[in-house]
Amino acid sequence: AGAFTEDKKSYKKLLKAIVCFDQDKYKKAHRILNKLSKKCTRAKDYDAIYMFHALCYNGECKLTETIGAYQKVLQYNATNSRAWSNLGKCYITLGDEKAAFNAYSNAILYDSANPYAHVNMAVYYIDTKQPQSALEHALKAFELNANLPQAMSAAAVAYKMLDDDKNTEK
Repeated sequence: AGAFTEDKKSYKKLLKAIVCFDQDKYKKAHRILNKLSKKCTRAKDYDAIYMFHALCYNGECKLTETIGAYQKVLQYNATNSRAWSNLGKCYITLGDEKAAFNAYSNAILYDSANPYAHVNMAVYYIDTKQPQSALEHALKAFELNANLPQAMSAAAVAYKMLDDDKNTEK
């Protein structure tokens, strides 16, 4: 939101890159985004460019490039909860639990209403065998978005870890 608001032509190109991303045409999306990056004048422009680069790299299973792009997003918008949350998932993939925890904490700090950040934190706590904390975040995610299956799954796993069969089943 807010990218290229004063440059309608560039905004349309950004939308074209997003369509390419949606169609799994990552190389084409990168080409459009690279050209478009020369038109960036504000932090929100860069934020959008690097966020979609990161999403494309993630779709291409290029972890190093994905992390680099999320770090670029955060250079321009340190409060981007989605970037923090997604970066945490990258760190989990690398096995860096401390960095993942810090990223998830920042995601929640900057947007406590981001249900995905709470789900990711719940999964972190499940993986680190802290079921009570996992349950708190899973239930918060469920409260924020009752149609989020990841929240329900995380809550069920946490309940199971707590030997609460009644709530696990529910």
